[in-house]
Amino acid sequence: MKLTERHIRDFFPRDMRFTHYVAKIYGYNFKDGFAAEKANSIAMDRVINLYNEGMEFESKEHLYGYVTTTFRYAILNSFDRRAADKLEYYNESQLTSGEGDEEYNRFLALATVEANEYDNSVDKIIQIMKATMNPVEFKVFELKYNYNYTTPIIAREVELSCAKVTTIQKRIKKKFNKIKEAPLLKFKSVSSLESHIGDL
Repeated sequence: MKLTERHIRDFFPRDMRFTHYVAKIYGYNFKDGFAAEKANSIAMDRVINLYNEGMEFESKEHLYGYVTTTFRYAILNSFDRRAADKLEYYNESQLTSGEGDEEYNRFLALATVEANEYDNSVDKIIQIMKATMNPVEFKVFELKYNYNYTTPIIAREVELSCAKVTTIQKRIKKKFNKIKEAPLLKFKSVSSLESHIGDL
């Protein structure tokens, strides 16, 4: 039995119902009409190639089974590759292999942990600032740095006017810049503190 033009017309009606039928059999869904058309087009190319080659089939069931499989692969090839599909992946057997009595795990052997030195730059700066500030200034600083309060809320907390709090914040910023730029002091990372001071 061979594919005929009648078969091709049956497999490729305008509404692409055979494509949707195959997708439903295998539990696939098209995200839009374009994806269905793409799958239909890929399937059509392959089925026409079968027709041109004059491939022989043992029975009607064999023909329909072969064409259904062709549609299935056309549907799968119509899906766009996601970013996750491009990631390299390994089987467990590729990462582990027995060596002697102990199991050697290549993944664990390659995984290294670098002990990062604790950076206490921010703590040092806060201690220096505390020593240079009066209690009201340090309270304003704490409310801004620890709680990220706005000027009106800080003013209510310290019972001062917004203008007075703004003046205190400017003084704090100047003190911070002097401490940060001190040539004898070397600080590795003060970005989190700097972002809060910048908001003062």
